[in-house]
Amino acid sequence: MIQLPFRVIPYKTCKRCKKVHRQSLDECPHCSHITSEHELQQFKQHNKQKLQANVTLGLFFLVIAALITMALAMALL
Repeated sequence: MIQLPFRVIPYKTCKRCKKVHRQSLDECPHCSHITSEHELQQFKQHNKQKLQANVTLGLFFLVIAALITMALAMALL
């Protein structure tokens, strides 16, 4: 068996907020402090917006990398 240089930590997904946290924790550290459904919906909406912003930023960097690659390829020709 191959020994990994790090220890794999088991994770689980929270049923309330759908975020991932360590399995050893009894409560979700992301949403356990939220008491009302309205606050939970706001929390989910905020996380959805952050995820969309991260996807947009990732696509931006991908396009920039593709443009740089094309410019370098054309410079070599």
